[in-house]
Amino acid sequence: MIVTTGPRGARRKTWAGVIRILVFMLACHSAAHAQRLPPVPAAAQAAPRALSTKSAPADWLVQSAARWMSGLPDSTPLGSLSIPGTHDSGARFGGYLCQTQSWTLERMLMAGVRYFDIRNRRSGNVFAIHHGLCFQKMTFGNVLETMNRFLDTHPSEGVIMRIKEEHTPAPGSLPFAEIWAKHMAAGGRRIAPAATAPPTLGGIRGKIFVLRDAAFEGAGIAWSHPSIKLQDIWQVYDSQEPHPYGADTVSIDGKLRLIREWMFEAAENNPGGKSLFLNHLSGATGVTPIDMARRANQDAFDQLAEAERKPLGILIMDFPGENLIHRILRTNFAE
Repeated sequence: MIVTTGPRGARRKTWAGVIRILVFMLACHSAAHAQRLPPVPAAAQAAPRALSTKSAPADWLVQSAARWMSGLPDSTPLGSLSIPGTHDSGARFGGYLCQTQSWTLERMLMAGVRYFDIRNRRSGNVFAIHHGLCFQKMTFGNVLETMNRFLDTHPSEGVIMRIKEEHTPAPGSLPFAEIWAKHMAAGGRRIAPAATAPPTLGGIRGKIFVLRDAAFEGAGIAWSHPSIKLQDIWQVYDSQEPHPYGADTVSIDGKLRLIREWMFEAAENNPGGKSLFLNHLSGATGVTPIDMARRANQDAFDQLAEAERKPLGILIMDFPGENLIHRILRTNFAE
């Protein structure tokens, strides 16, 4: 009980003591939050999913992951994190050769995904989202609306977004940089400005940090920036040969080895978190995206069973499952 009678000095001391207690309790709560990620429910542990073809993530993951960045310090370099990402993030349509995801962008955000691979076809004066020739029934304006809406209500979070030109332009389309400028004027309020190096987590809270893989300027850093360490051999074949059709191709087993090696490099050879290790679990050409995801997602899930609190870089997946995302996020927090 707070005493409000007596000398003014005594009242001041009482209030000062209460404030100190409240500050201490808040600090303890924040520290506890920073060191823990809610555990996987028993039912989800009994039937873990490294791959999901369902239309929405399970509620338990959303409750755990929608604000996972809020428990980490602003000073954390992006390269010192383990970040779930998706490859061809908008590709939900077009059949087994084109589809790489089953969740919408909004549902990915709520499930803790913070890296997005956005493929843009020039279509007149807008970007149409494509995977190859397959139109994904949305424009880049729709992507920005989704990201802005999420960041408006989750200001502790930040998004990393690869912007890539995809497919051949529609006849008469504007240059890429001009279309980009139009989208920025209409909905680019959360796009972070151009940078000379990857920022800290505090530098992207409430923002979209762009990796530019197309002909435009004024945002983020280039895809060719020296800080980006890329594993993306995507032509994968079910073969006993390590490189069935040349150095840019790989067998399934070879791809799994590359994924493991890149996780090790991100954890052990990135002093100060100055580099961004981008590790694609995805593959196609000699296999379908979902068949590759079944192998790669499960292998990554198994590799992370005993993972310590070490950065894994950005793991870029097709059809990610809830338990795999949780295991990736768990490595950001002390147990």
